[in-house]
Amino acid sequence: MQEIEKLKLLASATGKNTVRLDAKTVMQVVADSSRYSAYQLIDAGLLGEVSRTQKMLARLKNEGIFPLIILNAICRELRTLLPMLEKKREGQGVNAIIQSARVWYNRKQAVAAALARLDTQSIWELLDHSRLIDQSIKGLSKANPWIELSLLLLHLSGAKPSAVKHRVA
Repeated sequence: MQEIEKLKLLASATGKNTVRLDAKTVMQVVADSSRYSAYQLIDAGLLGEVSRTQKMLARLKNEGIFPLIILNAICRELRTLLPMLEKKREGQGVNAIIQSARVWYNRKQAVAAALARLDTQSIWELLDHSRLIDQSIKGLSKANPWIELSLLLLHLSGAKPSAVKHRVA
């Protein structure tokens, strides 16, 4: 309803003259206020969409999502990737791995991109960083969990390792 009201206001912004809205304008208005889930955030990270993951994380934070929900979803995904990466290391093809892991059709591209970019060592590093984020969420560390989640997602998305430094105290 809010999107429709915004469009009505935009269309009548010139006063007496009615403005016709084209599809591009409508999509920009609607897309700008779209809501995201932790799972969409993870898929963007797996696809290597660095800036999109940061935008989605900021939006989830502004919506009041508890950071532990996001962290748990990321950790679950990382643990799911480990056996797939092991099979890849053993020489199995990515398509066969994805099929045997029963990855949903709409997630195949994201998982395949992650399998091509990540290795088991990077997954273990991400899980170790996740442990530190968990401690910060629970008050056992002075680190900001949102900043640390941002860094974790940068690493997951494939940002250069030199640009991704842990700030956990």
